[in-house]
Amino acid sequence: MKHMKTIQEAACGAIDAAGGPAKLARCLLDGDYSKQEYLKMQRRISFWKRNGVAPKWVLQVEKFSGIPRHKLSPCLYPLDDIQTIQVA
Repeated sequence: MKHMKTIQEAACGAIDAAGGPAKLARCLLDGDYSKQEYLKMQRRISFWKRNGVAPKWVLQVEKFSGIPRHKLSPCLYPLDDIQTIQVA
């Protein structure tokens, strides 16, 4: 369960770093969106606090929060793979 706790903490840290769930929702929606889309995104972000960031959103959350992808989703972005890419 330690792995699950780590991605939950990373998701909460990313949400806080981005300015909270409302601001992160606006950043992720990027542009013209309906109130329904905005509320749906906020619910999705609340879900991430318990379950980690969904794979589809990891790179965008990294961009807006500064929390590295390997902390948000270590299964998809292992630290070893990222270090290899940066060195190359």
